[in-house]
Amino acid sequence: MTANEGRRYAMKCLDKKRIKLKSGESMALNERTILSRVSSGDASPFIVCMTYAFQTPEKLFFILDLMNGGDLNYHLTQRGTFTEEDVKFYAAEIILGLEHMHTRNIVYRDLKPANILLDEGGHLRISDLGLACDVSEGWPTATVGTQGYMAPEVLQKGVAYAFSADWYSLGCTVYKLLVGVSPFRHHASKRRFCEAPIGGQKVRFLG
Repeated sequence: MTANEGRRYAMKCLDKKRIKLKSGESMALNERTILSRVSSGDASPFIVCMTYAFQTPEKLFFILDLMNGGDLNYHLTQRGTFTEEDVKFYAAEIILGLEHMHTRNIVYRDLKPANILLDEGGHLRISDLGLACDVSEGWPTATVGTQGYMAPEVLQKGVAYAFSADWYSLGCTVYKLLVGVSPFRHHASKRRFCEAPIGGQKVRFLG
């Protein structure tokens, strides 16, 4: 009997024809590589890790940790907001997951409530590593992520950025969990978003 016998997993299935039509070969290969990096050795309990990967002539399959508690975005729509104590707990687990990636020279680049999955016990894991980037050989400059969660330097064309981009996204995520809306929901364009004034505004402290 193996250690994994009887354990349930999630299976992510990618259609090769659809990947090719969308010119997504490099993204699929990147996700496979990043998943292998974060899943090998001392895997983090705060990242959805990959146990196996295999393919057929038509499909590519990733066997992943099963998270059947829904994502934080779903629970946010059901509840409206989370308590400060809940958000502290979730933020701590997210930070541990991000630190695991950063120590392996990986910038996640797509942190948002929809990419944070819960298990039956209420613990979370960061999922969907398709946009993550290996920075071993240099910092990225591509504008990648979800608007409303991307740091200003990520939005600026040709500007290199580092792990700080993930911490900025964490701040936006924490804000949304506490307030129920994105802090930058009104800034539709990249220019307006990057030039939005923040100085001189009154800061309200919680607690």
